[in-house]
Amino acid sequence: MTHPSRRPPDSNVRPPLSAAGACLALVCLVLSPTAASAQNTEEFLDLATSLGSGIMRGGQGGLASAQRAPIFVDVSVLGAEETWLLVGGSLRIELEDGRAVAGIARVVLRHRLAKLELRPGAALPFYFAPKTMLGPEANLGARYALDNGFGIVGGVAVSAFMVGNDVPSGSTVVMFHLQLGVDLFL
Repeated sequence: MTHPSRRPPDSNVRPPLSAAGACLALVCLVLSPTAASAQNTEEFLDLATSLGSGIMRGGQGGLASAQRAPIFVDVSVLGAEETWLLVGGSLRIELEDGRAVAGIARVVLRHRLAKLELRPGAALPFYFAPKTMLGPEANLGARYALDNGFGIVGGVAVSAFMVGNDVPSGSTVVMFHLQLGVDLFL
């Protein structure tokens, strides 16, 4: 009689070490840097900067008067609350005339169409220097995805300012803006 440890290996029976080896190989594959980067595609922060201008109506001459709105730079930080929702804010600095500064609270919806993303949203701009203006804003933006989280962003926005010491009494200042810039999703 042969000892059980000295029996010839049966072709249908696999040693327990091969199952453990397969599990170890699977764990190494999952924890490898390339697999981790492929799995960690969840975006959590959108950083953007854009340049824009447009048309401004209202003020002293009423809504019939129109002039070019000052050129501005927007710097935005938006957090991804859900895959379809961005929430955050912007700092806008006008580069002409009185060099006004505004803080803008933003909510943006995301609708992905392959590399193009439509971004309708709402905002509440508050110009606080050198004078004040506050009013709602509706916007429609788009983002075209490039490599490594970068993208090209653009949009159109309509703002109506009814409150502030830069808005004449009984009047509304309406701004139509176009802007173009770049962003980075982290």
